[in-house]
Amino acid sequence: MKLLYDTYEGKGAYVKGYEDASVKDALALAQSLSTEGYTVTDTEMLSENTFTFYEKDGEKRILAYYPEAKEIKLVTEEGALIHGLTDTTKKKLCKPLFTMVDTFDFGISLVLRLEDGRFIVFDGGWETRDYAERLMAVLKKQCVTEEITIAAWIMTHPHIDHYRCYTSFAEKFENQYKVQRFIYNLFDFDASEDFIAGAAKEGPHMARFFEAVEKSGAPVYRAHTGETFEIGGMRFETLSTPDDTMRNRVTNINSLSLVFKIFCEGQTLLITGDAMLPSSHLAARFGSYLKSDILQVPHHMFDGGCVDCYRLIDPETIVIPCEDEYVFSVFSTRKKGTKDPNLLLLRDLNVKDCYTGARGNIVLELPFAPRANGRELLLADIERGDRSIGAKDWYFGDITTESCDFTVVNTAWDTSVFRIDILAAEGETSVHDFKELSVPKSCYKTFRLTDAEGYEPEARGGEIEKYIKEGHKYVVRFRCYTPMIVKGPSDPIYHS
Repeated sequence: MKLLYDTYEGKGAYVKGYEDASVKDALALAQSLSTEGYTVTDTEMLSENTFTFYEKDGEKRILAYYPEAKEIKLVTEEGALIHGLTDTTKKKLCKPLFTMVDTFDFGISLVLRLEDGRFIVFDGGWETRDYAERLMAVLKKQCVTEEITIAAWIMTHPHIDHYRCYTSFAEKFENQYKVQRFIYNLFDFDASEDFIAGAAKEGPHMARFFEAVEKSGAPVYRAHTGETFEIGGMRFETLSTPDDTMRNRVTNINSLSLVFKIFCEGQTLLITGDAMLPSSHLAARFGSYLKSDILQVPHHMFDGGCVDCYRLIDPETIVIPCEDEYVFSVFSTRKKGTKDPNLLLLRDLNVKDCYTGARGNIVLELPFAPRANGRELLLADIERGDRSIGAKDWYFGDITTESCDFTVVNTAWDTSVFRIDILAAEGETSVHDFKELSVPKSCYKTFRLTDAEGYEPEARGGEIEKYIKEGHKYVVRFRCYTPMIVKGPSDPIYHS
């Protein structure tokens, strides 16, 4: 067994991570805790992973063993644990709802309405851009009790489009709601930039957030992996926290996101925040246990996805907290490093229904049955996204050496490569792959067909003039892997 990291999480919480660990190593650590006087208070099994909870003189420890990943974590917590909390009344006042609050860009504001009329809020979104007002409007509309009661406000991680909403919400709607508890695992606001990249930028805003939370008087629980709790008839299982990802220097705050699996009305929801699924090692740790009916796609579908994880989650319904223009047209299915997992999820798996932002509040009654035409609508959105940024094939006629200026526009977020074919008249020489050129993301390129750029004389067996001759007319074809817009000296005679 090898110590991989020994990290201070914040607010008196510490975690040690070990790799190449065996069951004998886990038993040895358990024995050492017993020898030190720690008493076992509970044991939880999530998939094949064992989480054992200890206490001694008010100090809590969690010993986690992942047999498949051969990992051990030992967490020390000075505060109260959320594990084992049961806050469920016998009141059944309404149908449970899962709501993605309307977003016109990106940001996470998710609301669970519990069967007893209380709410669970995830993040909330931006401090500006009317996110607080949008959230309150949902709470008011869905409230069936005399007072808006938020049974838990959960912050997935400290980024501008997630946790900061609460600061403005608390200021604007003071005394119009009640929060019973907060759940998060945030680093201290004065954390070192050397340890957490971005800490200096978020620090002042986190200080204001912590002040607002303290003013509320509600207790705060620091979430740790392996903890389970029940609120309002829903069971929450914590699958990933900074326990797993706060290794040495944190270069991406998104990797600290909390991930919860939620059980409600015979269905499962997976809430991922902005989790980076590859670095969270969820696939190796939980395997098929990740299977869920509804998935909140991580990091607005910008990145964070993982082919292995998506195959294991295999959701029927997905919600993407991001404007559909980003998802289908310019970013999520176009950016290098994200296309494979995102297209797999959207197009190749068994997703029957998909909801994106900027289309009003998305309200799913639990248990949720996908729309009968949900798959058809999703495929239509993918096709619309392709059409909106151009076409993959363009043909221009009557091109000559005197009139052969072209402009190629790439609106996607990845460099696009296009190839040019020269189609000559019968009896003359046509050339497949005459040129190959590229256009960087969100750019355009203007060039003449007779320019040397992109042409390889050695491969073609001569200079350009050998194939494009003065006084001759040609049809020029552009072939693109990513849809693009091409402008020529005249209107195209065809585009796909």
